[in-house]
Amino acid sequence: MLNTIENSEVFKKEFTMFSEKISRIQNETVKKELSSKLNELLKEVRQIDSQHRDIFDKKTISSTVPESRTKLMELRRHLDTKLKEFS
Repeated sequence: MLNTIENSEVFKKEFTMFSEKISRIQNETVKKELSSKLNELLKEVRQIDSQHRDIFDKKTISSTVPESRTKLMELRRHLDTKLKEFS
C-alpha cells in the first residue's frame, strides 16, 4: 500500500488546524473564502496523491506534478496569511 499525503498525520493535523481556525472566524465572507481555499488544498493533495500512484503503478510521471506542488504551496501560504489576519 502506497502512503498518501492525505492520510499522513502531518497533513491531517494541518487540515484540522486550518478547519478549526476557519470555524472561529466571524466574518462570513472571509470564512467562505478560506473554506473554499481549504477545499482546494485538499483537492491538490488528492491530485498529488493520484500522481504518486501513477508513478508507482504505471511508472509514468505526470507533467503537472510541479504545478500541483506549487499550487499546494500557494494555497497553504494564502491560508496561513489570511488566518493570521483574522485570528
